[in-house]
Amino acid sequence: MTRLWLDLNDSLGVPEWWRDISLLERAAVEIREYQMVLIPGLLQTADYARTAMRAGRLWDPDEVIERDVEARVSRLRSLQEGVFLWFVVDEFALRRVVGDTRIMNCQLDRVLSLIEDGTIRLQIIPQHAPQHPGMSGGLRILSFTDRAAVALAEHLVGEEIVDNPEGVRRCSKLYGALQAEALSPTASVAMLQKIRKGDQ
Repeated sequence: MTRLWLDLNDSLGVPEWWRDISLLERAAVEIREYQMVLIPGLLQTADYARTAMRAGRLWDPDEVIERDVEARVSRLRSLQEGVFLWFVVDEFALRRVVGDTRIMNCQLDRVLSLIEDGTIRLQIIPQHAPQHPGMSGGLRILSFTDRAAVALAEHLVGEEIVDNPEGVRRCSKLYGALQAEALSPTASVAMLQKIRKGDQ
């Protein structure tokens, strides 16, 4: 009960639609995520997150953007110790320069550091696989020790929680298909290092 109260109060600084998802994320023992447009939020630096938010939310004042940037960059350190994190990301998301070269290089360094220290595993879907099964958008699957897994499907103004067993099974199959289309973790690191160096 104390943990729940602390989690609820810690989440008061984030958008209301995100609070339930934030609590689920903190309780998860495994998070698998696919992104095709941007680097996953859990991995974003403050500058990258700020630039991406500002580009897509022209109507929001700076104080709202800054609140959401802080909420986003604090997510990784709010997860359970030892949580298993596996990401599948389109090559396009890693090559798109968000902001400027400095911001992008810092962001890529951040991802490489998280891979090297064993915090995350990452696979890249190369650009030459343009019709892979993830064309419908971002997806996350959260697993727990004390409840059934849930999936999170992204849309324009947030994420939809999918908690019915059949929906979660379908999302899990889709994630498996995305992993099959992607490069191996070792080959993905090599590609990420090439992208960071500016190689084509």
